[in-house]
Amino acid sequence: MRIVRRVGRQTAGTAGGFTLIELMITIVVAAVLIGLSARLYTDVREKSIVRGAVGNLAAFGQRAKLEAAKRNDFVTVSVRGSGSAWCIGLQTTTVGCDCLSATCDIDQVKTNALNGARLTVASFVGGSVSTPGGSTAVTTDFTIDPKLGMLRGLGAGGTVTVMSPSTRYDYRVRFNLSATGEMRLCVPTGGAHTLTDYPSCSALL
Repeated sequence: MRIVRRVGRQTAGTAGGFTLIELMITIVVAAVLIGLSARLYTDVREKSIVRGAVGNLAAFGQRAKLEAAKRNDFVTVSVRGSGSAWCIGLQTTTVGCDCLSATCDIDQVKTNALNGARLTVASFVGGSVSTPGGSTAVTTDFTIDPKLGMLRGLGAGGTVTVMSPSTRYDYRVRFNLSATGEMRLCVPTGGAHTLTDYPSCSALL
């Protein structure tokens, strides 16, 4: 007995693959997913950069205390620069160092290691600010007393605010320093987005 198989005709446009409409939908969905992935990556990177930069500042503050005690000498933390071109330096004695153009005798973090994080100063830690060419250049130091572990002469403390590279995301974290040498990190108001892993600065008041 012969078995006859009937093969149905394929509809035009399928040919065992995708229709044009299916292909277009696939492309649109892929483009949306790629766009979301890129945006998520950028968001994560912006957060990471601002955390790393303000973390460096806090680490240098704590290290200044250790170095001052170890050396039995005054140790000064210096912040120099503006925008995304800034640095952090660690220097013996009561005089800070210009980490942008010189080498600090203990350690320093240069602009390229801060990955584009932006610097602004809300109040000054024993320093000054100049505005050459209209841009704000920060010169701010704080010196740790080796015997007390506090600011030299219990000088006025202050705050330094670090922002993420992009103004679109604009994550901000503030480094707070008291006269007794206490260092705390918090999130100030004004940023386009908020980092939730730090307390609000208003809660510290």
